[in-house]
Amino acid sequence: MNLEKRNAILPSSTFVDAKNSLHKKEEIYFFVEAYSDVDFWYTLLKDANLSFEYKISACTRGGKCHEQGKRTLEKLFDNTGKNLIICLDSDYDYLIDCKTDIARQINKNKFIFQTYCYSIENMFCYPENLTTALVSSTCSTDKPIDFENLLKSYSKAIYHLFLWHIYSYKIDESFLKNCEFKNDISIECNPIINNNFSTKECNQLNALIDKVKNKLETIQSNYGKYNEDVNNFSNQLKDKGLTEDNCYLFVNGHTLYSNIAGRYFYEARKFCIKNIEDGIKKSDKPVAIDQNINQLRNQTIKNDIAIKYSKDFKDCFCYKKIQDDLKRLIA
Repeated sequence: MNLEKRNAILPSSTFVDAKNSLHKKEEIYFFVEAYSDVDFWYTLLKDANLSFEYKISACTRGGKCHEQGKRTLEKLFDNTGKNLIICLDSDYDYLIDCKTDIARQINKNKFIFQTYCYSIENMFCYPENLTTALVSSTCSTDKPIDFENLLKSYSKAIYHLFLWHIYSYKIDESFLKNCEFKNDISIECNPIINNNFSTKECNQLNALIDKVKNKLETIQSNYGKYNEDVNNFSNQLKDKGLTEDNCYLFVNGHTLYSNIAGRYFYEARKFCIKNIEDGIKKSDKPVAIDQNINQLRNQTIKNDIAIKYSKDFKDCFCYKKIQDDLKRLIA
């Protein structure tokens, strides 16, 4: 829906309720940030076996770019109700729920659903989802990477620096800006995956650990007056579910997806496919080799598609919190 061109008839919950009464039906509108988010929220609603009809729409703002996103959805905050629900990424608004009026509305309005983790992309990087996606994208059940162990190790490495970053955001200090932090928690190059791959011996991850450690020491040295405040703040965040093991769920989702999980996934995929192709070359007759390799390549799925359309993130506690919100709404 284009908010500028149709602002005069922008729906509200009251409008939808009146429409439902007129047509003698029960229908709820769910508005999401972008077209790419529709599938995620559809999965949530479909699993709930709802007794009413619903529509999921991505809000856009007029102009050449048709801008989407949270800011566009904010126009609908005052229009929410039992027949009009907003679904959006939490960003940092869940962890710091009172920083802005927008954050307060998101956390207090039962007609606004949020991801709780930073974004949908973080859910895509849930270890079980990556493992399932790897099978789909390679036609192989080989597991050259233990994604759960990888993401735990990554989370432990960045946890304390993340605390300082999110605290600096909370108090509007600039000692660890967002763009700087994104760079600090990204690996420099793709990892090398082989039969002997080990998270503990991964050069890229170890280099990141050293980089983060050095940055943390600098921050703590220059801003030591905040040490106790950061420690106290970490206890508040634990109450919201943030731990050393799952910190990856709360960092910028695009950074996690593009610069960490996606890189390891890409290399693991290449490794698995190469193993299968090598097996075909060794065991098949020459005339069948090209045919079988082409068949394999036709059956495999590209990285992004496999990760985004796997649904094995449903055990993630953030996803379960959204399910609980939905149950409370329809109870």
